[in-house]
Amino acid sequence: MSDLSAIDRMPNLEELSIGPYCSGTFRLESLPKLRDLGVEVGPGRKIVPAGGELLESVFLDACTRPWALWLESLPRLKRVRLDRPRTLPQRLPESVEVLDIALVTKWDARVERIEGLTSLRELHLTGLRGMSDLGVFSSARNLEFLYAEDCDELVSTDGPGWSEGASARYVGRTPVSVFPPQPHG
Repeated sequence: MSDLSAIDRMPNLEELSIGPYCSGTFRLESLPKLRDLGVEVGPGRKIVPAGGELLESVFLDACTRPWALWLESLPRLKRVRLDRPRTLPQRLPESVEVLDIALVTKWDARVERIEGLTSLRELHLTGLRGMSDLGVFSSARNLEFLYAEDCDELVSTDGPGWSEGASARYVGRTPVSVFPPQPHG
């Protein structure tokens, strides 16, 4: 589908993935049953983030500030993936269990902590530059699994609380000195 405007006439749609070469626009609030959304949302994309009360999984490529703020309002959100985010959310819904952040060339120091990660169980980090520890995820209290790939500067797993028996997988250029994560009581 090259013209996205037809999506407005599909109110029963539950899954939607929009590639970078689709044109046109649609209203997210016209999709009340949507549970899974994947979209490149860069500054040229004219989709206004709204609605999404049933969304459980969101993948955003090139997340901008309006989208980062919108994520906070999704009460059923369980999985979030952010590739090449221009802006990181300062808060996520407490329902989020899996967070995946990839391809950040300069870690955004303006976000000191992502709030609301009390249900977070899995954290996946790929290609993050400038992150030395996991302090930004310190609102996570019972992390069970960390996946870190090509995070050259990550030297500490300090920050989140770890569950008993937590595990981690380090791939590529991630220093092995950050293994294993230490449970925090």
